[in-house]
Amino acid sequence: MGLGLLFAGYITLLTFKVLPPVLVVGAYLMYTSFKKMSGYGKEFVNAKISAAVFGVYCTAYSVLWISELAFSYPAVLKNPVFALCESMCYTGLLIYLHVTLLSALEALCTSCGYEKGVKRAKFSKVLMTTFAFLAVIAAILGALGVKSYVPLAELIAQTAWFIYTAVLIYGCYMHIATDEMIAEDEKLEKERINKLSEKAAKRNNKGGR
Repeated sequence: MGLGLLFAGYITLLTFKVLPPVLVVGAYLMYTSFKKMSGYGKEFVNAKISAAVFGVYCTAYSVLWISELAFSYPAVLKNPVFALCESMCYTGLLIYLHVTLLSALEALCTSCGYEKGVKRAKFSKVLMTTFAFLAVIAAILGALGVKSYVPLAELIAQTAWFIYTAVLIYGCYMHIATDEMIAEDEKLEKERINKLSEKAAKRNNKGGR
C-alpha cells in the first residue's frame, strides 16, 4: 500500500539535519509512498508534491553540507544571516510537508473507519501548531540577540511532534495496510479454492462419462 515506505522515510526526520543526506533518502521514500497511494485521493497527490519539494531542498542543503565538510567551501552554513534564512525555509517546508501528510492520513483513516487514526492526525496538527509558534518566537528572539529557553522548548515540541506522527503512521500501517493485506490474502485463497473446485468438478464430469 505504501504506508511501510512512508514510515521508513518519515523516521529519517528524527536525524534533525545532523546528517542531511539521510533526509534526502527519507524524502525520496516518502515521495515514492505518496506516489503509490495517489489513487486513494487528491490529498496524497498534494503530499507527493510537498515531498518532492522537500526532497529538492534537502538535496541542495546536502550538497552545501558535503562541500563544506570535504572542501571547506563555500563557507555559508555558519553565516548568521544565511543560517536564519535557511532555518526559516526548512521550518516552512517541514510544516508544508506535514500539512499535506496529516490531511492525507486523516482522509485515509476517515474512509477506512479508523477513528483512532483520525483523532491522532488532528492531535498531531495541534503539536505542529505548537512547534510553529515556538519556532517563530525563537527566530524573533534569536534575531534580537535575546537568550532564552524558547529554542529548547521548540526542540522538545518538535521531537514530541515527530514521534507522535511516526506513531500515527505506524498505527495506520498496522490497522489499515495489514487489514488490506489480510483481505487480499483471503481473496487469493478463495480464488485458489474455487479453481481447485472447478478442476475437481471437471474431473468428476469426465469420470461420469
